[in-house]
Amino acid sequence: RLGGRGCLVETDNVLVPAGLVERVTTRLHTAGVEAMLFDGGKPDSPWANAKVREAVNLVLDRQALSDIDTQGASIPTASLVPPSLEYAWKAPVPKVDIARAKKLMAEAGFANGFDGGNLVPLAPCSRLAEGVAAMLSQINIKMNIQKLERSVFLQRLAAKNLTGVCVCLEGPAGNASTRIARHAYSKGPSSYW
Repeated sequence: RLGGRGCLVETDNVLVPAGLVERVTTRLHTAGVEAMLFDGGKPDSPWANAKVREAVNLVLDRQALSDIDTQGASIPTASLVPPSLEYAWKAPVPKVDIARAKKLMAEAGFANGFDGGNLVPLAPCSRLAEGVAAMLSQINIKMNIQKLERSVFLQRLAAKNLTGVCVCLEGPAGNASTRIARHAYSKGPSSYW
């Protein structure tokens, strides 16, 4: 748990939703790939519900995403920061549990799922986004994969006008604090609030 918000999916090589900041509640790491949920900080968004985020955490198969993204070369983890970085917390990786995920969705009031909005991948992350969308469909979260040209994507990201979930590439050098600072600090380059 981070900042009182339930962690979704966090991995060194997979989608990682984690409630770190109000507007960015999802982070996914796949050997430098991360996903950010831009409208999870809105109270009326299904993504703001901790049980929904936990259900997503249980439905994403980190090893399968590693296989898609890096042909299995990435080690699935359960942290925003890859465990190989200095000062990284090596959290236990949640096991895939579709039945529990469906139960959590029902408890959250979304037994029939919901429209999760756009899943916007940076150009090299399209296959990963397709894998994530397929996994989310197991708990009836419907995602629309919206592919953008790299320049358009980066302009919209910088202007902070993307919505839904973004699958991005990242890999700043340093240690755990330099990896997380980009998002946790309100004026950081990847801060979206």
